Amino acid sequence: MKKTALALTTALLFLSGCIQIVSSKKQEAIVDFVNEEVGQIAAIEEEAKQHLQGILGDQSGTDDQLYDVYVNDVIPLYKKALEKGQKIEPTIAELNEPHEILVRALESYLDAFETQVKAIEENDDSLTEKALLLEQEYVDLVNEYHKIMEELAKEHSVEYEANQNE
Repeated sequence: MKKTALALTTALLFLSGCIQIVSSKKQEAIVDFVNEEVGQIAAIEEEAKQHLQGILGDQSGTDDQLYDVYVNDVIPLYKKALEKGQKIEPTIAELNEPHEILVRALESYLDAFETQVKAIEENDDSLTEKALLLEQEYVDLVNEYHKIMEELAKEHSVEYEANQNE
């Protein structure tokens, strides 16, 4: 079974973070971006993670069951997350770059899941490898996002802690 193909998905690196509310307009914009906008996306990611853990944790699960979870649960949730991410309109220029990275990360992960579905359909290990590369791209982008958000928060005296739930 190809359960191991996207095994890291059970260790989603949520795009959210924890922020302490403070007073300036830029500080408020950063807090709202992380807690409200990105927080909604993280909640969708958590739901997708729960679906994946259900099938990946079940050692008796089949490729067909994994396929069904991807198609019926995970992919629709990531499409919803991507749509929410694309609709975010940063209120300060400093949030443009992290927003772009967030959208690229979501696109990459959605592509990874869609590629894994195709790999299962076609029984094609090269597509599984491609899905793993896309997943690694997601991880790299999430790490870049957190690094930029940590720097931005520090610059504006906002407390930020990346939530990287594993």
